[in-house]
Amino acid sequence: MKNQTTQQTRGLRSMTAGMGDVCMVVAWAAMIPGLMWLGAAAGF
Repeated sequence: MKNQTTQQTRGLRSMTAGMGDVCMVVAWAAMIPGLMWLGAAAGF
């Protein structure tokens, strides 16, 4: 019984880590065009 609970916890942690990775990639992908736009607006 304890082994099953450990596996479920491990699966939940890896899923949470994967969701964090996806959020980080989405934020990075949104930030690049935003910074390019700010640079163009500032005249660089």
